Amino acid sequence: MHDLLGKGYFPRELPPPFQTQQFTDCVSSSVPRSFHTKNKSGKFAVHNLARAGTLRRTLGIPNPIHQFRLARAIAHKWKDIETCFDKVTLSLSRPVIDPSGIRAVERLVSLSERPEYRAKARASSRYLLQADISRFYGSIYTHSIPWAAHTKAKAKADHSDKLFGNLIDRLVRNGQDNQTVGIPIGPDTSLIIAELILCAVDEALPKKLRGKAFRYVDDYEFAFHTQGEAEDTLGELQEKLTDFELALNPEKTGIVSLPQPLEAHWAEELRVIPIRKSKQATDLIRYFDLIFDFVRTFPNEHVVHYALQRVRFLDLKEKIWPLFEDLLIQAIMIQPGAIRYAIPILGAHQQCGYKVHKQKLAKMIHAMIDIHARQGHGSEVAWSLWAAILFDVKVNKGTAKKLSRMDDCVIALLALDAQRRGLIDSNIGFSMWRDCMTTDHLYERQWLLAYEANVKGWLPTVGGGDHVALDDNFNHLKTNNVSFYDLNVVAELRKKKSKPEVSIQTAGYIGY
Repeated sequence: MHDLLGKGYFPRELPPPFQTQQFTDCVSSSVPRSFHTKNKSGKFAVHNLARAGTLRRTLGIPNPIHQFRLARAIAHKWKDIETCFDKVTLSLSRPVIDPSGIRAVERLVSLSERPEYRAKARASSRYLLQADISRFYGSIYTHSIPWAAHTKAKAKADHSDKLFGNLIDRLVRNGQDNQTVGIPIGPDTSLIIAELILCAVDEALPKKLRGKAFRYVDDYEFAFHTQGEAEDTLGELQEKLTDFELALNPEKTGIVSLPQPLEAHWAEELRVIPIRKSKQATDLIRYFDLIFDFVRTFPNEHVVHYALQRVRFLDLKEKIWPLFEDLLIQAIMIQPGAIRYAIPILGAHQQCGYKVHKQKLAKMIHAMIDIHARQGHGSEVAWSLWAAILFDVKVNKGTAKKLSRMDDCVIALLALDAQRRGLIDSNIGFSMWRDCMTTDHLYERQWLLAYEANVKGWLPTVGGGDHVALDDNFNHLKTNNVSFYDLNVVAELRKKKSKPEVSIQTAGYIGY
């Protein structure tokens, strides 16, 4: 439970100040009786995440009281859950204890290893069935959790918590206003639940299919000698998914003739381009030219994310830094989501003595907020605010006013922190966020704002008094000095380091 709450609670894509270690330490020692007995349902906070292309993903930040109960139940029944995972070998994404210690659990196989498994599965085959589940996390039927853990017949005959699947189903529903469709994307508990369901689907498939196939999260690949075998399996797969109230995505499901590339062409090209220390400027320009070209050609692929991972630890010559900085800022502007990979690189190099050009950075920050705030694009705005805080960049009045229209507690807390630091005009009132400072909101979508802004003293309780003190659960957290937003992170990320990799790896950039 400790790791599920301390490392695997908040989505990894949030900026570094958002942390849960104090909460974990608090509830691991003792909790009031109301943590177990108060049956009020809650809602998870939502944060809009950028993806390559035009599609977005909505991350969920569960209410801490409900997440405590869910994490405790999963930890208590972990061996039973692992037994469900062990029944089949089709999944490359089954959860295992994270060897890096960054998260509570990680997938068994990394994305970069998938080409090897593709080669193995496709050997001596002529046809490939590729299948993708439509809106997987958002379409999960919570009652299918006990079906997956115990079989549908057994779960329908016994609705008690004696079956751990029923308990997990109930706790998930309690944390999302009793809704039975969908689970929050982001927490490690959701990864575990999703795999529990899909491992049951895998187990229901004919055994003869398993040797030439694999699944990675909600993506299946099956290799066959004949097209007829592929067509039969497509029907089998859809039937088994239907048993769990899931469906295939017709746009991403189909049968193709082999051979097919094992890896995206653009990834292969980017990986082999040399970046020589003797010709860093020439090689970097060539590298980023290819990145920008591939972004145009493959707009729905995570080109910038992949490409920046290779250059984040470069030992740059001092004279090359301004060029590298310009290229990073341009990358931020051209692909949604690139900012959360580029800002850690800029911050890490600043720690190593490279001077960040604040005027250029300020233009990027204002442009990003102006463009994305009106569209409700949470992650771009959140990381722009984090960049303003980290690099001490003031946000002008016109841009700051656009923030208050966003119904996102991650953005609200970053903006309030920026205002406290004098980076946003103190006369901007953020009235919409002030309305969330009530006891009822502690169990609504803005629970994180309603609690944290009270603990930090950033916003007053509606009508006066202390709305957090009126709730036994949250008052316990406040009394024990629990905070979900760490003000000390900025100072830590400004301390001098010798190498960029030391900064990135130790600074809490776990979403990298």
